[in-house]
Amino acid sequence: MCLVDTPGIGSVFAGNTETTREFIPQIDAAILVIGADPPISGEELALIEEVGGNVDEILIVLNKIDRVSWNDRREASAFSQQVLDERLQRPIGNFYEVSAMNRLNGTSDAGDFDRLAEELACRTAQAGHAMTSAAGSRGIARFSLSLQHAIAERIHALQQPIAESEERIAGLRVTAAEAEQSLRDLGALFSAEQMRLSNALLARRKEFLRGALPRARHELAQECVSIKTRFGPALRRDMMAKAQTVARRHVMPWLEEEEAQAEELYIAVTQRFVNQVKALLRQLADRQPGQYSQLSGQLETQPGFRAGSHFYFHDMVTVAQPASPLIYIGDVLLGAVRISYFFHRATSEFLMKLLDTNTSRVQGDVERRVVESRALLESQVRNLLREVSHTAEQALASARVPLESGSAAVQNELLRLESLKEEIALASSPE
Repeated sequence: MCLVDTPGIGSVFAGNTETTREFIPQIDAAILVIGADPPISGEELALIEEVGGNVDEILIVLNKIDRVSWNDRREASAFSQQVLDERLQRPIGNFYEVSAMNRLNGTSDAGDFDRLAEELACRTAQAGHAMTSAAGSRGIARFSLSLQHAIAERIHALQQPIAESEERIAGLRVTAAEAEQSLRDLGALFSAEQMRLSNALLARRKEFLRGALPRARHELAQECVSIKTRFGPALRRDMMAKAQTVARRHVMPWLEEEEAQAEELYIAVTQRFVNQVKALLRQLADRQPGQYSQLSGQLETQPGFRAGSHFYFHDMVTVAQPASPLIYIGDVLLGAVRISYFFHRATSEFLMKLLDTNTSRVQGDVERRVVESRALLESQVRNLLREVSHTAEQALASARVPLESGSAAVQNELLRLESLKEEIALASSPE
């Protein structure tokens, strides 16, 4: 479990809030800490809503209970739970009231601190077991193949004269260099496929905007009817907040759909690339029998993206709440004479900008995942190719001592390696 303490929101440093928002897509579970005094703020609610849209596992911690009376603590807890249920539109589950200060000082009333620690330990064990078990199985399979190949190389080095092994290693280096060039040629084909995928994503984004924008404008008009205030600056703020809600309502479901479609296209592109790489490895195996024959099995063809999403919905707060004194004065005057046309026009433009910006960010995030996933796959293939000659060099280096010590030493080393080979085969068998 990796615990990351993100910067607080609402700081005088605007970058702190932005850094926290950028980190949200990387979170598997969140501990959201709010204060008992004062109660939950508007910025905290906005962040919790954003986290709730990206993270299923959320723990809410009401801290600083030592600063309020028992009655105030009960009121703050009830108020926070009610507001959070409404904002997340789902029950928040466990709610923990703690005093970090009392816990540090060792005083009696630390609230639910021990219960919170037990909950974290339980969740870690449950989530970690499935992840580590699956990763362990894949790792053992790959490592077993690698060990078997390394042992085979060492046996081969012990059974051949050193001069022949050195000549063979030189040939392996030449073959690896040729394979690198072939891989670059395949990379050019991958780039062409990647460009077609990017064009398809762009076309899908334009199609989405054509259909979503009229519906979103209609929904925004209906939402704004419920706004009662006539004070200009407050009217602008409320209408812009409605635009953010409507835009988010359209963008987030489309993000899930777009990621699924893009991943499906990426899997098809990747599978073609992997098939071409495996064909290359088979050609190498025909030229260098025994050395490249196992590489195809070591190439892990992980389905889907190998890189995670970094997307988060950009509220464009600086546009929604402009700091210009002239705009503020203008809003006051327009509100006083009840001219709402300019507010509606600004809100409609803001909605369009929200949709355009965030759909562009969705497309950019998917394209980044394609690029990073491709880089990871190509890196794996290159590492496998380089490992062949590297393993042979290591095998020759380890064989020099027994070869120079005589036939008895060579025979003992061969017996040891054969025993290791049987042990690895037994340990890696499904039974």
